[in-house]
Amino acid sequence: MASWDEAFILSTPLLRLQTFLPGAKLRFQGLPAYPQLELLLIDADYDDSRISAEQADKIGDDPPYWVFCWASGRAMVNEIFQGSISVKGKVVADFGSGAGVVAIAAALAGAKRVYACEIDPVAISVIRINCQRNNTELIVTRDLDSIPEAVDLVLAADVLYEAENLKFLDWFLACSDDVVVADSRLKNLIHSQYEHYCTRYTTSFPDFKEAKANNEVRFYRNRV
Repeated sequence: MASWDEAFILSTPLLRLQTFLPGAKLRFQGLPAYPQLELLLIDADYDDSRISAEQADKIGDDPPYWVFCWASGRAMVNEIFQGSISVKGKVVADFGSGAGVVAIAAALAGAKRVYACEIDPVAISVIRINCQRNNTELIVTRDLDSIPEAVDLVLAADVLYEAENLKFLDWFLACSDDVVVADSRLKNLIHSQYEHYCTRYTTSFPDFKEAKANNEVRFYRNRV
């Protein structure tokens, strides 16, 4: 049972979620393979057959993306914990942080300091809740330009889902000499400063049952 203070803090994201999905619930869930990292996510038992066409359209227009750990975020967490993406002792910026999973993983893996860059006010609330749940310290900022120190590594998972977002790639390079991008929707990134270096396969959690193509996460890193 949550304390009164905790229940009050959790009420904002829950109320926001229920404007999209009446009756849906949020609960802390450990990630598969890394149960020590817990996030406030949608309860997988929600019966989505009750969603009306109108509600589905609303979700599509303004999705509560912070209620899932998306495939690219899961894949990047795995790379961080396995050491394929080295964060230890570094100042790290997680761009488009969502629920904060990549930022939290970086903090748990020994980053010197982690900035979670996010503009959605409800997502920011969720990041802070998840940060406290995992006993980590993050600094929440709205954008990369607000970070008051040199950044050693920029991480970005599933932020290139629209063509107009490709402009972020140059912004990342202006912020740091080391950038890693993971994306499950962009299969062929054409940019002279980035190269594809590996592909991983996973699903969202809880499983959003997306098209299988979106379970293929491609990693890109800037050329050095």
